[in-house]
Amino acid sequence: MTFSPACTWYLARSCSNSLAPNSSVHLKRLSQSRSIALLCGGKPRRQCTLRGINISNDSGNFGIPPLKALRDAVRTGEIDALETLLRSGVLLDLNHGPGRNALMEAAEEGHIAVVEFLAGMGANLDAQNGYGRTAAMEAARMGHADVLIVLRDAGADLNVQNKNGLTALMYAAESGHDEAIKVLVVGGAAMDAQRGRQRIGATAAILAASKGHYGALQILMSAGANMSIRRDSDHKTALELHRESVDRDIRHFLEQADMISKGDQGCGI
Repeated sequence: MTFSPACTWYLARSCSNSLAPNSSVHLKRLSQSRSIALLCGGKPRRQCTLRGINISNDSGNFGIPPLKALRDAVRTGEIDALETLLRSGVLLDLNHGPGRNALMEAAEEGHIAVVEFLAGMGANLDAQNGYGRTAAMEAARMGHADVLIVLRDAGADLNVQNKNGLTALMYAAESGHDEAIKVLVVGGAAMDAQRGRQRIGATAAILAASKGHYGALQILMSAGANMSIRRDSDHKTALELHRESVDRDIRHFLEQADMISKGDQGCGI
């Protein structure tokens, strides 16, 4: 197993020294003066060195908890480090915040290899954080279409709604992530699901139109999204909102053109 220089972590259990039960082993990272606390059982009877890495029962100023180690491994996309941590007993769905787990972190960062690894290891694909967001929602709002493909193919539920009624498709539409929208539509995402609580009645198409994302709106319309649904707040459809957005853009363009024209005249051009 090859470890990248930026994150060189090893299984403490591969150390040749015997370990007594119930201790915390600290592995020092080569690239930084830090270490990772791994709950791998057994207090070291003596300090030993594994490929240049000091392993001891004294954390000193270097020890950091398994949660941070797991979070760092996910954020940097270190598969080898994840394998080390999971084998050492760190829980796969350990929370990184209010209900946030490793899969959500990886999905948001766009680390497709990490998402594939975690899904393959049995991570809860539909777990929700404190706001009700799933890994699919995190990927959708960031526009990581390749991550969505992995989650979709692994069996993630693409129609889960967060606490405000948003789905993964709504996140992608509101942000104008066209490729993510295509993946979700192919995966069976409900195009006409309506957002709850705030702006009740808003669909993915309405959200795309209200933000001026014509490409996203066109994809949804071509896929068969219902364009007659009206937003409860103002009773406007996606097409009506799109028309307003186009009108605003045209007015803005004409105003800019007029300012440029007046500026040129002032310069005697």
